[in-house]
Amino acid sequence: MSIIFHQQENAKQIEKELKRFAVAIHFNWNNPEECIALAKEFKIFNEAVSKEYMKSGDSILKNKVLFFGLVHAMFRVMTEGATEHHTHIHGGVLWKSFAKALYSLN
Repeated sequence: MSIIFHQQENAKQIEKELKRFAVAIHFNWNNPEECIALAKEFKIFNEAVSKEYMKSGDSILKNKVLFFGLVHAMFRVMTEGATEHHTHIHGGVLWKSFAKALYSLN
């Protein structure tokens, strides 16, 4: 199987996990306002915030750390596809909604 196929499969698996964590953090990716709010939070997310969230007793905050980690993984898969293999790797509905909100903030 080709590397491109594996990268697309990785993107599908990441999307599946993003959906699982979206449910855990009560994130409705079909709601543009929620997408914007989570995208704003992602933009200020860093190692210090991650540590703070993980120390909290709040499972939603802890799951956001994992959700944001998956967002980074998706960016990595898509970047590798574009730069190393000259192909577009596509995310699913959740990814497209979140990415649209994220890019609208720039």
